[in-house]
Amino acid sequence: MLQNPLRSLALASTLVLAAQPVFADQRDFQVYNRTRVDIKRLYVSPSGARGWEEDVLGRDKLSSGDSTKIYFEGNASTCRYDIRAEFYDGDVVEDYKINLCNTNSYTFSEGR
Repeated sequence: MLQNPLRSLALASTLVLAAQPVFADQRDFQVYNRTRVDIKRLYVSPSGARGWEEDVLGRDKLSSGDSTKIYFEGNASTCRYDIRAEFYDGDVVEDYKINLCNTNSYTFSEGR
C-alpha cells in the first residue's frame, strides 16, 4: 500500500437501521473524503479481480470534506471489494476485502 504517513483509512461500519428501498443494492455505500486533499480517481473492484474496474468518479472528483454514493447494479455475486483512491497530491491508498454487505459507508481520513 502506498500511503502518506499522515493519511490512514477508517472504515465506518455504521449499520443501516432505516429500511432500504426495494431497488437498493445491499452493497451500495457512501464514500467520505475526510482528508485535506481531493480524490481524483476512485476504484471499487471485487476482491481477487486481476485489475481495477473503471474509475467510479468518471470526470468528477471527490473534494476534501465531501462524500458521494456508490451504487451497484446487477446481482450481488460477492460482498468483498477492494478500494483504491488516487489523490491530487500523488498519494495512492488501497484497502482490501471490505465487506460492503455489512457496512453502508467508507471513510478516507487523515492520520489519527
